[in-house]
Amino acid sequence: MSNTVNARLPKATGMRIIKTSEIPMNQIVSTKRGKNFARLKGIDMVRANQYANLILNNEYRPEYYIPPVVVKIGENKYRLISGGHRLEGHIIAGSQKFYCALVEFFDTCNKSAKYWEYVYQSNENDRSSSEVEKNYRKNEDCVSTIKAMVDDGIITDEESAIKSALEDIGFSKNSDTGKNLYNLVMASLGHIKGVTRLYNKGEINQLQMKYTTPNERAIVRTMKDSTGRDVDYDPRLVKTVINELLEHDLKVKALIHFNGLSPVEIQNVRPKKRNLIKTEYEFAKKFVELYESGEIADRVSINFLPQIEDDAQLV
Repeated sequence: MSNTVNARLPKATGMRIIKTSEIPMNQIVSTKRGKNFARLKGIDMVRANQYANLILNNEYRPEYYIPPVVVKIGENKYRLISGGHRLEGHIIAGSQKFYCALVEFFDTCNKSAKYWEYVYQSNENDRSSSEVEKNYRKNEDCVSTIKAMVDDGIITDEESAIKSALEDIGFSKNSDTGKNLYNLVMASLGHIKGVTRLYNKGEINQLQMKYTTPNERAIVRTMKDSTGRDVDYDPRLVKTVINELLEHDLKVKALIHFNGLSPVEIQNVRPKKRNLIKTEYEFAKKFVELYESGEIADRVSINFLPQIEDDAQLV
């Protein structure tokens, strides 16, 4: 084993390291032969062979990586929690021993040891640097992890429990990704019908080109509020529409898609969104009335916070 770098150690809530050492390969039970809900599609053999090549060329530096994690399951038997690609690489290379961290998970923060094992298994596949590019977890892997927790009785299928678990694997319940993952989990549990289709930038560009004609300009915009009033995105869309009308003698087709909403929320908000232009007009009309009456000039001032050397107070 190389001693050219300082060994890195795993760290996680609900987990303590017993030791790091080389364990005989025949004593390790791989998740490839069991279930790893954090990697739904299993081992990527391209990644595994990359590790095997490093090992065979004597270029593999085990201390460089956060080591694979195992737990003891019997006399001289260990179950692999993370590091499936590295283990498979060692198998391909014919290695006899496997450098890893023996750990144990424990109850903490009102959550069970098994819960923190699932969380670590998911978070270990989050993005971080490594010599061989990691096969990072995907949305389906995160959904599979949370669903497995529910199926195994580790957490309930209540909204608060699912959102708490998503927080622990790195997704804020208030973020778009967190909301989308929550909806996917609920769909996987059968609690909502269908899932929301999401569009990436490439698809959005293609849709704009598809629906733009010599007589009509297509504009695709994301909305995120289930109430029908996006205080940030509605005015931006209207401004873009107005600029298009002023600059070009074309019709405008606004194409709206939603992020972070469930299928039911999308169905409910669409009728409200059709009145977007009218709603913004009503607000703009009030602004114009206040401005032309002189009330805004009398009651509103524009100031600046101190930011430069000569500023002692508001400017």
